[in-house]
Amino acid sequence: MFHVKHSVDITGFQLKLAAIAAMTCNHVANVFGEYLSDALDLSLYAVGGMTFPIMAFLLVEGFDHTSNLRRYALRLLVFALIAQVPYSLLFGAQANVLFTLLIGLGILWLSHRFSTGAGLLAAVACTLLLQAFVDWGTTGFIVIYLFGTLRESRAESTAHDLPPAPAQHGEDEEAFLETENPAKESPEGAHPETDNPRTESSVPRPATAPARQSAKVEVPCEIDGPSRHRAKRSASQHRADIACIVGTMVLLGCITCLGGFLAGDMSAIGYALVGYTIAAVLLCLYRGRRGHSMKWFFYAYYPLHLLAIWLITVIMQ
Repeated sequence: MFHVKHSVDITGFQLKLAAIAAMTCNHVANVFGEYLSDALDLSLYAVGGMTFPIMAFLLVEGFDHTSNLRRYALRLLVFALIAQVPYSLLFGAQANVLFTLLIGLGILWLSHRFSTGAGLLAAVACTLLLQAFVDWGTTGFIVIYLFGTLRESRAESTAHDLPPAPAQHGEDEEAFLETENPAKESPEGAHPETDNPRTESSVPRPATAPARQSAKVEVPCEIDGPSRHRAKRSASQHRADIACIVGTMVLLGCITCLGGFLAGDMSAIGYALVGYTIAAVLLCLYRGRRGHSMKWFFYAYYPLHLLAIWLITVIMQ
């Protein structure tokens, strides 16, 4: 997705580990804050700010690379329903973040299926209508939309700058907040079944579709290591990649800090300044490599860690 040239190489697996570690810190701070020192409570809460931006980023990666969008959405729905029980026990009737990601996936589909304007309209409408009912509803849908839209813009500019190259196929494995590889390799002469709206020929595309299709073919993604299928990138493209991430994160930070300032909530400002900054740095260090898989671990961790936290609260009562 956003591939930045640098010596440090953060893989998708490492991004997921960072996201679940930060998520755990956030939930511990929210549930056990009264038992912690103020400094520790605020620190854990601030680190938790990196969770959703990474989740949103990886959701867009998954949407871009999954070969079966329905199966991806169904997996999110199943684990969202499973996680809702312990989540409600801890935080009330609000829908958990997997529902936010599922709706965000629908926004990405609408944006690609019809137009970016339709996606923006859906993102704004969901933000206004659902912000009180889902976790991260206030800005989550806008962040997902921006990551998806900026990815498209960067892909189109890359397609014009790079020389043509043969299409490459890698493994297909959808994972929790998927950051995987392109469609599964198929036997010669066969056509792989796909549900991805980005590759499905029967889906009408907006006027920019030829450029997007060209980007899928001409820009081989890095799959197994630093030297495999690496596309040559110009300095201007590297700067554009960083701008895509930083631009979204700055906007998100401004919204969160403004809300915290108006509400007199200094913890929200720390949440943005610390968590969002760490997330932006990690995302800029991501070069498109998947790393280890363990997809079911990441899916299962969310409901299991919520259940574990709830059981601890029961024991402490």
